[in-house]
Amino acid sequence: MSVGRRMTLSEFYRGEAQRCLRRAGASRQAERAKKWHDLADEYLRLALLTDGTEATEHTPMHGVMREQAVQQQQSRQAKK
Repeated sequence: MSVGRRMTLSEFYRGEAQRCLRRAGASRQAERAKKWHDLADEYLRLALLTDGTEATEHTPMHGVMREQAVQQQQSRQAKK
């Protein structure tokens, strides 16, 4: 975003989705990571709605990322 330019609502929602994904990746508990991913999905749906794009039940961007995060969480828990 350039200086002097206001952030659009869609950009804000996308930024929040990215923040939630970072939190999910940093979480050591699988259930907590899933909640962060769910919240990221909701923010992405809001971004798509404000863009005028139809939001789907499962967004492609998060499907693979969610599976990877859950696998990482399970791996971490198995090592304990």
